Amino acid sequence: MSSMSNTRMTILAAGAAALVALGAGPAAAAVVNQLSLDSWFGGNEGPSGSMGSVAFVPGRLVPPVGSGSAELTVDGNGRASFGTALYKGTRLDNITQLEFSRYVSSIGGAEAPTLQLDVDYDSTDLSTAWQGRLVTYIATPPALDTWTAVNALAGTWWATGAPGNSVCSQGTPCTWAQVLLNFPNAAIRNDSSAGGNLLFRLGGPVTGGGQVNVDDFEITASAVTSTRDFETGVAVNPSVAQPGSMVTIRAYGFKPQSTAKSFY
Repeated sequence: MSSMSNTRMTILAAGAAALVALGAGPAAAAVVNQLSLDSWFGGNEGPSGSMGSVAFVPGRLVPPVGSGSAELTVDGNGRASFGTALYKGTRLDNITQLEFSRYVSSIGGAEAPTLQLDVDYDSTDLSTAWQGRLVTYIATPPALDTWTAVNALAGTWWATGAPGNSVCSQGTPCTWAQVLLNFPNAAIRNDSSAGGNLLFRLGGPVTGGGQVNVDDFEITASAVTSTRDFETGVAVNPSVAQPGSMVTIRAYGFKPQSTAKSFY
């Protein structure tokens, strides 16, 4: 680590962290830089013993907003999921924009990562039982090692469970308009105990594993637009210190065993 004019530094992190200057990004973008139960979460939905991880990292290259992104990594059996329950209960016919940017480093399928919605096909009844997910299908193969924008509402969707899969199967996916036509009261599941998630998913599984990054997630629901900018997390205390004093840097959202660097 570089010296800092006789100022001693202690780094406390979940794994060694690469410390970088963060770009502010657009004022309208809400920055997300840590995983929590009440906002964005990450984990492995794959079988026991498989690897599926989510981390906030610098880059890759120059992201669409800010200076970082969320990175999903899986082995051959892992299923990395990165999502939020902030939109549970949202009717699908109130969603008029659903976009994100992706950076594909290595993957075995064109649609990676998929955007998935826990779905309730009739939000007017009393049941919030699990009915599977609606999953984006992106037919265009990804351009490797570059950021590309994805308009999920302009693509097609398939259902993992009934009754959706009787109309919008993986082999015959539906347009967003067809989903709304067939299920006019559909919504993101609004279950009080679990579910109701909107999430990015890598793996199904993926032969040989894979790695992708996502950033600049934008959703418009009921005429309200929200943008999420995924960033690394760093806190310095104190932010200004005299020579000889102790400075503590807390870094979170990084992969273990990453390189630690200081910029001053």
